[in-house]
Amino acid sequence: MVAEKLDADAYGLASGVLEGRLSARHRSRLARLTSAFEKVLLVTDDQYAIKYDTHGRDMVVLAAEILQVKGHIPS
Repeated sequence: MVAEKLDADAYGLASGVLEGRLSARHRSRLARLTSAFEKVLLVTDDQYAIKYDTHGRDMVVLAAEILQVKGHIPS
């Protein structure tokens, strides 16, 4: 259940980054979401879930990098 919520948050934030419509509150969630994915990955032993959650984490990291390039969040 937790992983599904993380996925929904990741996709929503990534979409917001691409559309340029993230509030400061949403931008601050990117770092917390990355951390949450890392915690889930540490306790997951299912190979499919690991691959899926790794993609979700990578998407959030990329979204944060895009915001850094745009100057919306500090590096």
